[in-house]
Amino acid sequence: MFELNLSKNNYLIIMMILSPILNMLPGVSLELISPALPIIQHDFSISSSLMKSLISFNILGFCIGCLIVGLMMEFIGRKITILIGLLIFMCSNLLSPFCNSINLLLLMRFLQGFSIVVAAIGSRAIITHTFTGQAYTKAIINASTAYSAGIILSPFIGSYLVQYFGWHSCFFLSFTFTLLIFINILCFLENDCSDELKPKMIKEKISNFFLLTKNHSFMKGTLIVGLTFFLQIIFATVGPAIVENTLHLSVIIYGKFALLMGLAYLIGNIINRILIEKFPVEKIQKGGFYANILTGLIQIIFSFQTNMNLYVFVIPLIFMNFFSGFIYGNTSAMTLKSFKINASSAIAMLLFLSAVVGYLGSFGLSVFHIKSITEIGLIIFLISLFQLLLIKSSHLISLKKRIF
Repeated sequence: MFELNLSKNNYLIIMMILSPILNMLPGVSLELISPALPIIQHDFSISSSLMKSLISFNILGFCIGCLIVGLMMEFIGRKITILIGLLIFMCSNLLSPFCNSINLLLLMRFLQGFSIVVAAIGSRAIITHTFTGQAYTKAIINASTAYSAGIILSPFIGSYLVQYFGWHSCFFLSFTFTLLIFINILCFLENDCSDELKPKMIKEKISNFFLLTKNHSFMKGTLIVGLTFFLQIIFATVGPAIVENTLHLSVIIYGKFALLMGLAYLIGNIINRILIEKFPVEKIQKGGFYANILTGLIQIIFSFQTNMNLYVFVIPLIFMNFFSGFIYGNTSAMTLKSFKINASSAIAMLLFLSAVVGYLGSFGLSVFHIKSITEIGLIIFLISLFQLLLIKSSHLISLKKRIF
């Protein structure tokens, strides 16, 4: 396969830049199109629940991809797997603006979620196999920051694209951005193709997946991570319809508040990194649960005091995203710490199961037509309370050092 010859130092520099940029794509895939949902609903004359399925189908594709991509990387190599996935992602983005039915567009959204798993897993795989020591830590932090940047910036940029160029432009931008990454992966990432498949290893990996589902601590931690992910995508799922259709505000307004949601989560993560140097992780995690329970209660109370109001809708969600920064990373690390030997299987299963929970939650929002502030506040309250009860009944291992 095509590859440029580089010195070791130059290769490390390029991978330090390229792997985080690659990790931005999952956020782009999920969030860039979210401001356009009400306009797509109008153009295709579809129901509100079908409109929201454009988000849930993307997550469903991601769920299934998590189970396949890890095995592909191990048996045909990271580079070729990433290139195949990015190629499918580009094609599905390029075809999306020309879909003449909602069913075709839903299929494209599924393929986008399915294929972009190569970016989520591939960026981590590149870092793991390329860097050691402080360079590894720096690369992981950069990749995490880049992922957050994709989530934060995509709906904000998407809102301006939709406002001035139409919803089709979101897919064209996604295609162009991915094409640039594809070219760099093709030119600079080292080849690592395996010579042959190993059927026994495939069976062993599949067996590891099933064994993980029998571990109660792992499953409880994964459920908490998945529920936190679901809470974080509430605004992307129901927000466009409420902001643009119910409140009759512009798509730009939605994009700005989506930006605030992402920034709140990023700031929560940064503060969490500071707090874990001084306090036990379990206390920080539980503090996040209690804060989100209170946030849900406050939103319910204020929803009875006023009619549908933008600030009563979005401000509690901003705080919920902030406190989720105390929950998501800590719970993931505590859940995975006991599985160092089968780390790749544990990571893939964690991503898969948490994405399944997110998909089911997003699908539920569509099916049950959740659109009132009271209902959203009740969801935040009940899920956060359930998470707290789960963590109190589990025996997740304490994490006493800094989490990266």
